[in-house]
Amino acid sequence: MNKKSDIYSIGVILWEISSEKLPFKDEDMVTLPFRIKNGLREKSIADTNRKYITIYEQCWQGMQDKRPSIQEVAMEFKNIVAQDDDNFDINDINSVGKFIENKLSLYENMENDLNELIKKNTIAKHDYYNFSKLEKIGRGAFGTVHKARWGNSIIALKHINKNDNTNQAKVNGFLNELQHLAKLCKHEHPNIIEFYGVTKDSIKEHYYLILQFAVDGNLREYLKKNFPKLRWLDKLRIAHEIVMGLLFLHNNGILHRDLHSKNILVHKRRILIADFGVSKHIDEETRVSGGMNGYLEPQCFINSQYKCDKRSDIYNFGVVLWEISSGRPPYNSFLSHAIVVHVYNGGRENPVENTPDDYVKLYQSCWDQDPANRPETKTVLEDLKNIRSNEEFSTNSIPSFGYSDLYMHDKKVRIWGCCPHVYEKPIKIISNGSQKPQKFKPEKFQIEDYEVFQYS
Repeated sequence: MNKKSDIYSIGVILWEISSEKLPFKDEDMVTLPFRIKNGLREKSIADTNRKYITIYEQCWQGMQDKRPSIQEVAMEFKNIVAQDDDNFDINDINSVGKFIENKLSLYENMENDLNELIKKNTIAKHDYYNFSKLEKIGRGAFGTVHKARWGNSIIALKHINKNDNTNQAKVNGFLNELQHLAKLCKHEHPNIIEFYGVTKDSIKEHYYLILQFAVDGNLREYLKKNFPKLRWLDKLRIAHEIVMGLLFLHNNGILHRDLHSKNILVHKRRILIADFGVSKHIDEETRVSGGMNGYLEPQCFINSQYKCDKRSDIYNFGVVLWEISSGRPPYNSFLSHAIVVHVYNGGRENPVENTPDDYVKLYQSCWDQDPANRPETKTVLEDLKNIRSNEEFSTNSIPSFGYSDLYMHDKKVRIWGCCPHVYEKPIKIISNGSQKPQKFKPEKFQIEDYEVFQYS
């Protein structure tokens, strides 16, 4: 895919405008791609202006090098308007020409602005040919996501997709969030996905975000695979790490706006929040159309212009808390439109048997119908800490952790999701054979909300 591919698409759109129907809607979808490759095109509609037909026929030519540039397409429309032909509505033709010219120049401007950020070293750019794609691992608001090798590392390449609904405000917002993403990742918060910069496929003219690869997939996949063996301590650790990441975003003035179990990743048991802010600017329709209605707060169904705030993220998190307790997606027995009606009328999922009462109260307060009644992020964190420290979840024995529970940060050893007031007792380190437990000294001090041990 490249700019000439976009020109082909414009040709099809122009035909669709003239016909007021979808292209090839009566054709066999299985064989259609092969027949298009061999020259199949839609027939022109009677009474369509001949010059208009010529434009879209030039755009959808089979040979890319014979297709016009976007500037040439725009110029053809200007010529038609200048001739003031009586056979068609000048205003309509002029509007189409301006739409095409503005839409394509929008992405050219985005590329120019992105290049400026790269020149200022705000965002790092890496050579595309240093990456080797291994496999497609998903598709999201941006487009295709690939697992790729980069030197000795495995990373994720996320395609920056073009969307017909994109406007200048969304592009500006996207670039602004991209700068925030780069700035946040310099702090290396353990529960925020790492962002390494961008790369460009110069042949296809595609930009990609270079992101940390999470070996255990997203939270929904992780729960599906591991739920039967998860203890409540494990579930609380997951919830705690999510809200730690969310609080970090909020403290830095960033809203997630689309928090759900597919945007929360798991890397060697560690929780990573991903896709905050950026994809929503490029495609704000994905929350409803992407099968995520169950996470949307009622206000989104009432008012299409509703502006999200921190309380929106808290609502999303409340639904995620329920999902952690149940091991299944919310409202998975509902049809999509039924979810909207159910949530709009105040309906929610029922508590799962054996869920701690305080945990139920917490997620119910998070998904309250009235945003004013939802707790602040720091309050949610404190409530989770209290639940974790409750005698129902604590143990009189020394808690044990393997090396998979540890990670290095700031030249210190940390334990995933542990809070000082939860484990105010010795911690036994279980060696996996490759390292000796004696390397960890119980010289305990606190950084942020993690219990930390000096590494000798």
